[in-house]
Amino acid sequence: MQPNLCLVGIRGRCGASIDQIQFLFIDINTGQHVESPPYGGHGGNHFIWQAPEGEWIDEIKMEWNDFCQSIEVKSNGGVSSRRFGGRGHHRGHFDVQGRRITGVTGKAGALLDGIVFHACQ
Repeated sequence: MQPNLCLVGIRGRCGASIDQIQFLFIDINTGQHVESPPYGGHGGNHFIWQAPEGEWIDEIKMEWNDFCQSIEVKSNGGVSSRRFGGRGHHRGHFDVQGRRITGVTGKAGALLDGIVFHACQ
């Protein structure tokens, strides 16, 4: 987690589940883009979504079974991505309500096993 970062985009690979995911940040002090390492394998089809210029991701919805099945994100300006991946039996909603998501940690093999988001205060 780095307090100077702000989550602005996601990309990865998906089919019925999230095969791979990578998070795109912007450094609010320098304007430089920073990428997380990719988590997961190489199956599925490529996807990418980035918040509009000047906006950032402050809401994330995920569905899972044994692995992460889908992810959908929304910017602080109200622009939503489509749902990437399939359906899961469990649903989670991470909403930081205008604050910034400053870091991500994950666990993965060929599929995404788990992800934790960190937000600034």
